[in-house]
Amino acid sequence: MGHWSEETATIILPKTAVPAVRRALRESHNLVREAALTRAKEIHREVRTTSKKSFDADMTERYSDGSKRFPWSSGSIVIPAHLRHHEPASVDDAAQGLAHHILRQAYLRAKGSVPVPTQADVEAVFPKATTRTTSFPILGDHCADAEVTIGEDGILHWERLSERAHSVMETGMARVLWRALDEVKWTRGTGGEVLHQSEHSVEAFAGPSVVKVYGKRAA
Repeated sequence: MGHWSEETATIILPKTAVPAVRRALRESHNLVREAALTRAKEIHREVRTTSKKSFDADMTERYSDGSKRFPWSSGSIVIPAHLRHHEPASVDDAAQGLAHHILRQAYLRAKGSVPVPTQADVEAVFPKATTRTTSFPILGDHCADAEVTIGEDGILHWERLSERAHSVMETGMARVLWRALDEVKWTRGTGGEVLHQSEHSVEAFAGPSVVKVYGKRAA
């Protein structure tokens, strides 16, 4: 059984920086969507048959842990890392994980045979980010690992609670956020800290550790 850990941050952005940070997150979000759809179509082609029953059996053989069927009826599809040895390393973990959710969506609308995944299947599980979007999920090799929200007040919130919280910091989508924040020209009263807390630090009566510092407010 794993130990819990969490990351939290409240960062005040300069008003002039909000559009650029949102744009970086939006572009990353939508690129992952397209990569995930491409990968979902590749997996669809790799499966020996598109018969719904046989497709399910093939996916079980490829991705289940051997103790139960691939969970197409579940809303939470997790592919254990040790079962991904045959998947291309060039595919971002976020896109790879999302591809299976997209395939499931196509599977759920199947009658006799499983159709090729479409943009509609992507939209059902990972809606496109637009200029109006203020909340962005940060995906790792599991879906919905973290979320970044940038409100109209220019305050950025990052929060993640899981057994693997710290590893989310190094995912491709998270790195887009950190790069965007690195490019911000911080002004007086802006900035903040990314904090990490774990079960071990609580047991040791230690406070959260500072993982990243941005701007003059946190200095």
